[in-house]
Formats: sequence, structure tokens, C-alpha cells
Amino acid sequence: MTNSKPIFQYHISGLNELLIDDSPFLQLPLMGKGAEGILIHEYFELAKKFIQASDYGALREGVKFILNRACSVESFEQIDIYLEKHGAFYHPARIEVSIKNTCKPTCKATSYRTSEITCETTSESNVETTPESNVEPNSEITLQDTSPVLFVLNTAVSIHGLALIDNEYHLLKYLNQIDGNFFLPRVFGMESMICREMPISFFLATWFDGYKEFHLTDNLDKSDNLDGSDHFDRSDNLDRSDNIDISDLDKSNIQKLHLWNSDGSVIPVSLPAYFEIYEKASEILTFFYNINTFEQISPWHHAAGDFVVKSTEQGFDVKLITARGYSAIVESGCPEATYEIDEDKIDEDEIDGAWNNNIQDIYKALLLFFLNLTLRMRIDRIDGTGERCLVDDKVIPFILKGFFRAIGNKKIVGCSKIGDREKTDSNETKGGSEKIPDNIERNLSNNPDFSKNMIDGFKSYLMQFSHENLYEILLVMTDDYHPDSPETLFIRNNLKHHSERLFCYICNNIP
Repeated sequence: MTNSKPIFQYHISGLNELLIDDSPFLQLPLMGKGAEGILIHEYFELAKKFIQASDYGALREGVKFILNRACSVESFEQIDIYLEKHGAFYHPARIEVSIKNTCKPTCKATSYRTSEITCETTSESNVETTPESNVEPNSEITLQDTSPVLFVLNTAVSIHGLALIDNEYHLLKYLNQIDGNFFLPRVFGMESMICREMPISFFLATWFDGYKEFHLTDNLDKSDNLDGSDHFDRSDNLDRSDNIDISDLDKSNIQKLHLWNSDGSVIPVSLPAYFEIYEKASEILTFFYNINTFEQISPWHHAAGDFVVKSTEQGFDVKLITARGYSAIVESGCPEATYEIDEDKIDEDEIDGAWNNNIQDIYKALLLFFLNLTLRMRIDRIDGTGERCLVDDKVIPFILKGFFRAIGNKKIVGCSKIGDREKTDSNETKGGSEKIPDNIERNLSNNPDFSKNMIDGFKSYLMQFSHENLYEILLVMTDDYHPDSPETLFIRNNLKHHSERLFCYICNNIP
């Protein structure tokens, strides 16, 4: 058998040319014109070295995950590396892996990819089947998609990026184990190298193909791409149970939302159609909120492009592309999870006995998470970098809907009723800076909804707060923000109105 290796080709996204050895672009600094540091040709050489490491181990693991079939290195025909526009912390590259038809299948009926990948099998194939697949060994399956397998190669060279990348890789690896919905990228390998005494780090992850960054905009000129299917208006498909009075929306004074195409063009989405995006983003963050340890994904920001969206026949599908931190919003009676873990999946039953919260603690922490979510989910910057802005307050019912949908799947374990354990004297967060207001305490011992389920219990708890209470709690939460930050001032200027509108929707539109 010929021991063939894949061909590597290099590109800069947006340039319609293959980078050859004498291309002037290869001599430019990776950080941009005039910057010092690693050059683009050095970057590509190191990216190739990373991909080739351990006999293409990270890439083989990723291909197997995406296609549900193990592929040898010999089945990798070509690997194209597209250097994309750099972000705040990383220089991402899109990796396209062309697979030969000789790749042996495992023939699972479902695939990670939106466009399902299956392949032909023969009587000589060692076919793995699963009970849910309904695929018999030696059956013939049609190859529906021969497009390349896509990955993102995140690269850190800056001080801030290098400080973040190791933590984010291990955090994503930890969260991957509880993320059966594929809300986050799957990660497959990380490595740090030295180039001319300068550090550079890589990690490989899934690429969310067809997903777009989105931002609010006040740019309503004719440059918007308004032709045909590229203009979304799903107001007729909104669930009327959300009680949104569409006729009450003054569309002439409300910001549109733009989906960003990779070529620089935009797709406008009309309000209220884009509210669904924020509903699903709220569901994702609540999904990852740990009801027992009070841990949450934080920080995140719409202005940073942390969420991406794809339009499908079923509506908007949303993904979270990063997880820069995961810590408790307040101290809990549970040990914090650690993402410095082994490869085995977490067995929650093994640590149930270590959890020691009462329902008051759980609702108190959940309220802080909830209030922070309803506020920050509305914050963006015009076109990603302009003035700070808020999504129209009529998005709040959608945020509530996403939150409660995720809460309905939470399981409280090791929880005691109020008074079953001694309360601590401290009402401080783990950081020790944010005090919890006294009015967050509510007596739940006689709450008739307590014994039903998490949703009913928290709804009843939430209904006990006035809009003044909500405002006071939110205001105290801002004490932990940087006092001189323009965003802190923006938030404080909008807190009172947000609290009033949130209270109104809680009373009248709670899902």
C-alpha cells in the first residue's frame, strides 16, 4: 500500500488566490502590517506541524467525531488552511480536510454535521452499529455529502491570548462532556510551541459551518443585502403565547439586526423575528448554569461575537463559540467542579452526597444568574464596535422562555429544606466583593409550589419581588463592575427601566 500523505495548501480568507512560496503575503506579520512577531509563513509552517503531530492524532480524532467513522491518515487527500480575520484573543483559521472515499465507516445513522454524512459499506467492512442507528452490518448507505470536513484552529500569540488559551481549551473539554446538544465547539487537541523565542499555542475544534456573527445596527441604508431568501422576517411564525403585540412595535425607530457574511456583506433581520436568537442564547447559558454549584459561563458578550447563528427551516439555530471562564456566581455548599479532569465522563451520582445546599441558597443564586442574564442578554454594540445599545425590551419574554426551558431540565441533588443546616454568616460572592442584598431573602418554607418542581418553585419565588427589589439587587450587583468602565455607566443608566420592564413581563408574560 502506498503511504500517501495529504497535500497542504495555504490561503488568506477573502483573497481569491492560493498562497505560493514567493507570495508577498507570506512575509507579513501575523499580527498585521507594521507589527512585530511571527510572520504568516511561519504561522502556516507551525500550523502544519501541529496538525501533523502524533500522526495527525488531533485531526483523526476530530474527523472520527464529525463523520462517525475512523479515517486513516492515508484517507486525508488534501488539507487547506484559511487564515481568517483575527479576533480579540485568537487568530482563527478554517481547516478544510478533503477525505478520500476509501475511508472505512462506522456507519452510525446520525452525524454531528448538519448535512448528514454516511457512506457505502461492503461485506469486508468491520461495521460498528448502535442500537439506535437501525443500520444493519453490510448494508449499503448513500454518500450524501462529499464536502470537506471543517475545523477551526485557534491560535494565540498575544499576551492576552496566551494567558487564556490553555484555560479555555480545558474548560471546553470539560463542558463537552455535559453538552449533548453541541452548543459549544468540540475540542480535539492543543499544543504550545516556540518560534524564534516567541510562544505560540494552538487548539483544534469543530467549525460551525454556515453560522454567522450578528449585531444590532442603526445602518439601514441600501447596502443591506435584501434580495430573496437572504432577508429574514419570521414575525408570522412567532409563538403567540409570547404575547408580543407586533402591531405595537414602531419599526422605524427600532434597530435592525445584521447577520455578517464572511465576505463582508450583511443579511438584515427584522424585529421581532430576531428575538428567537436571544431566546436560544438564553437557553444555552442557562443549560450550562450548574444549579448545584452555582457555576456559570462567564464572561461573555454579544459585542465580542461570542454567539453565532444559522437560519434553518425550523428557525434560528444558535451556538456559543467560546467559554473563557466557569465559576460560581455566589458561594455554594457544594464543591466546585474542576475541569482539570481525566478522560472519563463525569458521573454525577458519585458526588451527589457531597452537595449540601438548601432551596433558599439555590433560588438565591438562581435569581442572581437570572437577573444578570436578562440584562446582559440585551447588551450589544452597534455593528459590534460602535455605541453600546440594548435590544428592545420586548425581547424579555423570549429571554424568559429560553431560561425556563433550560431550567425545566435541571436536577437538584443533595438539597435540604430551609433550616436543615446551619447558615453561614457570609453573604459574599466567591470574589468577596459583591454583597447580596437582604431583600433577596424570601421565606419558602410554606410555599405550596416548592414540592412540585424547579420551575414552579422558582416562579413563585420570583413573583415575591417588586420592581424596586429587582432594581436594588441589580444595582448592588454592579458594585462588582469596574467603576470607571463606560459599560458600567451604560448599565447603571438603564437599570431602572430594565427592572420595571422585567417586572412587568414577569407578572404578565412569564412562560
